[in-house]
Amino acid sequence: MDGSDQPLPDVDGADLSSARRWVEINLRHPEIAPQWHPRWLALNLAHAQDAHILNHSIAWALEERQPHRLRAGMGRRVSGWLLAPDDDQIQAAASHCTRLMLRRAPNSPGHFLLRLHDPAVLWSVWQILTPEQKSEWLGPIGRWHLLDPMGELTQLEAPAHRHNETAGWPSHPLGSQQWQDIQNITPLHRAIQSLMATEPAGTTQYRRWLQSGLQALRRANTHRFNDLHSLSLFAELALTRHPDFDQHPRVQQLLMQREADEPLGGLLSELTEQDWHSVAVDLGQPMPPA
Repeated sequence: MDGSDQPLPDVDGADLSSARRWVEINLRHPEIAPQWHPRWLALNLAHAQDAHILNHSIAWALEERQPHRLRAGMGRRVSGWLLAPDDDQIQAAASHCTRLMLRRAPNSPGHFLLRLHDPAVLWSVWQILTPEQKSEWLGPIGRWHLLDPMGELTQLEAPAHRHNETAGWPSHPLGSQQWQDIQNITPLHRAIQSLMATEPAGTTQYRRWLQSGLQALRRANTHRFNDLHSLSLFAELALTRHPDFDQHPRVQQLLMQREADEPLGGLLSELTEQDWHSVAVDLGQPMPPA
C-alpha cells in the first residue's frame, strides 16, 4: 500500500487496524515524512479473514485505475501483491525495496526517490531494465503481481539469470539513458492517459506507446524541454501526429527560433490543422510496430 494520510478503505468485517501485521518500507530521507512510507500488509491466506482482505484489495486496485480517477490525479494506492514463504524473506524483501527506491543517479550528489510503489511506474521501469537488472531488482522477492496500466494482472518474475546476493550491489547499475527514460515516465503517462480518453487500448498497444513515447522524449530532452507540460505535449504529438514530427523543416525552424524556456505549446501554437496534415504527409507514413 502506498503511504498516505488518508484512512484505509473499508473492508466488510475485516480489521485493518495497526494491530495487524504491517511491514514498513523505511525511506530514510529528511524530505519524506514517515506517513508516506509504503507499507506491506502480511496476509496468511489459510485464514478466511485474510483471504477476504485479499479479495477486497483486488477490487480497490481495479477501482483506482479507472481513467477518470487517474486523470483527476487521485493516484493508485494498492501497489501489488508479493509472495514470500516466511518472515525472514519478507524482512529481506522490505530492506531490498528500500535500497531500490532511494537511488543515486550518475553525477548527482543526492538521492532520487523511485516511486516503485506506484504500479504504473514499476511496470514502466520494468520495460526499461535488462534481464540481469530485472533479476537484481527482484532480489529476494520471488514474484511481484500488479495491475498494469490497462488493469491486467501481470507477474514480474526474474529471468533464468538469478541475482547473486553475495555480489556487490548494484552490480548492474542503471545507465544514464535509463535514468533519463525513468524521469520521462511521468510526462509520458500523462500523454498516454490523454490519448486513451479517445482511443482505448490494450496492454500490447500501451507497451508500443511507451516505447515510441520514450524514443520521442529522448529527442525532447536534446531540444532542452524540461517542464512537465512541454514533455507531455511532445510525447502526445509524437503518438498522434507523427513519431518524428520534430524532424519536419517547419517544426525545426520553430525550434531553432525558440527563446530560452519557451514552452512547447506556445511555440507550436501557430501551426494549423493543415500544417499538421502537411507534416504527416511530408514525413511519410511511419512503419507499423513489429
